[in-house]
Amino acid sequence: MKRSKLPIDLRYLFENKYIECMQILVILFLLKQRRKGIDIDEILYYYTMLSLTTVDSKNNYYIDETYLQNNYLTYEKIIRDNVIILSNQELVEIRVEHLKKRNVMYIKITEAGKSVVSNLENNYYKKEIEKCQNIITTRKFSVKNQRKVLVRDEN
Repeated sequence: MKRSKLPIDLRYLFENKYIECMQILVILFLLKQRRKGIDIDEILYYYTMLSLTTVDSKNNYYIDETYLQNNYLTYEKIIRDNVIILSNQELVEIRVEHLKKRNVMYIKITEAGKSVVSNLENNYYKKEIEKCQNIITTRKFSVKNQRKVLVRDEN
């Protein structure tokens, strides 16, 4: 009996590590001025917002908040896996700080990572950069905003 396989195009549509990694690099690139790097929770927050943001023909940005909490929780493993891939490619540095109550993982983009993002010429990634810039200015990461994402609206 022959096993059926998904066509390669469909598989890449749903499992595209390249796009996921580039989105993480874009976020890190836009927040690169931080000396320590970016906390993994902040990357997760912006990644979730970026993945749920759409742009209409008039360049208005909309965040579909219907499945915000579910996506946030699902993306956590994806972010951690992709950060390891980016680290192995020497595009990011990972640093863990041991605090009293928990460990905090900071991710910092390297010069090689900055170069990759700076040299992006594809229109898709230019639009991703614009979306991410909009999110960073309008939906800035904070503990309060993060909690809003994590609390399910029961009404």
